[in-house]
Amino acid sequence: MFLRSFPAIEADSVDQLADLIAAIGGGTVQCAHVHTQGVKFVCRSVSAKNISIFYLNSGFCTEFSFPPADYIRIVLQIDRPCNVRIGAIQLEASPRTSGYVVPENVPLSERHPEGYKSVAVRVSASALRQRLEMLLGHEIHDTVAFEQPTRGDRRFADYFRQPLLTACHELDQIDPRFQGTFMCELEALTLTRLLLHTRHNYSDALDRKKADTNVTRLRRVEDHIHANWNKTLTLEDLAAVAELSGRTLHRSFIARHGETPHEYIKYLRLSKARAMLIDGCHASVIAVALHCGFSSLGHFARAYRERFGELPSDSIRFRK
Repeated sequence: MFLRSFPAIEADSVDQLADLIAAIGGGTVQCAHVHTQGVKFVCRSVSAKNISIFYLNSGFCTEFSFPPADYIRIVLQIDRPCNVRIGAIQLEASPRTSGYVVPENVPLSERHPEGYKSVAVRVSASALRQRLEMLLGHEIHDTVAFEQPTRGDRRFADYFRQPLLTACHELDQIDPRFQGTFMCELEALTLTRLLLHTRHNYSDALDRKKADTNVTRLRRVEDHIHANWNKTLTLEDLAAVAELSGRTLHRSFIARHGETPHEYIKYLRLSKARAMLIDGCHASVIAVALHCGFSSLGHFARAYRERFGELPSDSIRFRK
């Protein structure tokens, strides 16, 4: 439980849930039903001038969407996995992942098949821009474009996610007279940590030591993987793209992503397959498996279930 000392807004029915989602961020509920009896939808929040923090606990199986907004959203999943679409990007979020970032002016949709718990942060885009200009010492002309934290992104997990969750617990221990002062300090830290520990288009200017040759080569490999994700990709092929030895690429890839190139490709293919099954792009599980580079249907089903907690056929049934 986070932010338990702050007032709760609750929803006991689907209609109340729809009203609450609309009030929180102009969201629309596409479908919802009770997943866990006796568990409501509960929202607790606290705000400073330029950030708001929400703790959300839902017992509903839901699918909803939010329109583009003039602020940035960072969501940290605490319990249960969900499927997320951020603009044109689809990803799977779970307590094992660090979190995800929704840029300003980008729509968001979420599918929660088993309810969920999460901590979400809403950040003023203009305040973030001002903080970045202060750190750089000059004006910026482009919008801050964030990359999604990867599954093994220890820097984001250790220096943004964990301190923020700890601060939420700490708020409950502070005398209410001093919570406002604490939030002002937390706002400054949150803006700074978001800029320093989440990859974006100004990261190299803020962290010179990361702008080395290997990072550039790894990005080249990542681009190659995403352009050829359903084709045969060997470590030797990727090493040639990076102009590195296979051993160096393997080691550098784990350091950057927390997983091997093979695992990265497999998870990417599984995410693509999930999107196709949910969107109805292909008629059958077999067609999706083959299109996504899985020659064995049994291997595909096992990997899919391990990754998402359900069989491919379950995703099709939810779509219907």
